[in-house]
Amino acid sequence: MKKDLHDRFCDERLQWPPDLCIHCGRYVTARQGSREHIPSKCLLQEPHPDSPMTMRACRQCNAAYAHDEEYLAAILAAVLAGSTDPDKQNSAKAARRFRRQTRLRTRIDAARTEARTLFGEVLIVFQPEYGRVNRVVVKNARAHALYDLELPRFDTPDHVVIRPLSGFTETERTAFEMSDQELLPWAEFGTRMFLRQAFATHPASSDMRGPWVIVQENVYRYLAMEIGDGTMVRSVIHEYLATEVVWSTRHHSLLAQRP
Repeated sequence: MKKDLHDRFCDERLQWPPDLCIHCGRYVTARQGSREHIPSKCLLQEPHPDSPMTMRACRQCNAAYAHDEEYLAAILAAVLAGSTDPDKQNSAKAARRFRRQTRLRTRIDAARTEARTLFGEVLIVFQPEYGRVNRVVVKNARAHALYDLELPRFDTPDHVVIRPLSGFTETERTAFEMSDQELLPWAEFGTRMFLRQAFATHPASSDMRGPWVIVQENVYRYLAMEIGDGTMVRSVIHEYLATEVVWSTRHHSLLAQRP
């Protein structure tokens, strides 16, 4: 979505106050805070998007998530490359990370295991630290809900699902992508998501593909919507890792029903 369209039509009465941290809700001055990228900048590839989505966050919250964000970016790079070797990475950014952060590389290597299939193929598996991955996924989901839907969600989500897309059944993939939905709910009038939906029929003015917002092609996309009495945010990172975060007391995720 072009920035001029957002500036011209977005209802400022709905906007989160610019002097409150988007993570903890506390007042923060310009000197005490920083601009938080939505999603986490370390999950994107270089060159980064020209018009990044940002909101204000306090330095304490930013620092609290920094190491977990680097960890998630690093283990995703290792999984996609099958190695932490800098020379085998799929991007220069990932290569630099593993060259500079030797402790992080050692930590991820310690979670590496190999298994052999019945056909003699060797499968390389990295066992992630789910607590750290969960923190980043929920943090980004909260930011998407606030930025696009103007819905602050500081409470604990009811469901958090984090799974590789390759593990989905055909039915699950269709449900997750929302590709079988003929009519999707409109966001509240005046929100950023409403503007995205309104301009979705004009490719030159829209960053949406169906219900998904494309932050960076084949790198990061997300979907944010109100569902009954709650909020749902889904994301796909590097077309590999699928996430779903739901805040609701009534809604039960199709994906969350699986172990």
